[in-house]
Amino acid sequence: MANRKFYGAMVITILVTELLLAPFFYGLWLGGARRHFITSVVCDIGLFYMIRNIIERLYPVRHWKEGLRLAGYLTAFYSLNMCPSVAVFPHVFTCINAALQTTQTFVNISVIVLALIYVKK
Repeated sequence: MANRKFYGAMVITILVTELLLAPFFYGLWLGGARRHFITSVVCDIGLFYMIRNIIERLYPVRHWKEGLRLAGYLTAFYSLNMCPSVAVFPHVFTCINAALQTTQTFVNISVIVLALIYVKK
């Protein structure tokens, strides 16, 4: 039964994430930055398993506030890793792109963490 809940949460998480991020990547905002749907789904599955392992082994999350804190930490890790490329090319569009990618990362990780918290209960 736990596997059914887990896989159901994974499918729902991927659908919700792609629906939330569709305006960014499929032509509704910013002239439509491009994103390959199949690659996005495969990466979401990998991210789901990675975050599940982090929650189970390194950073146990019991409440949604802790989950959002974990999402903030992982997003900060991502944005700090990306900052050197923004500093090398300090153009307005590069900074806007970096901010949008950081926002997208936070939304993606938050949805996954909250789904995993729901499955645990």
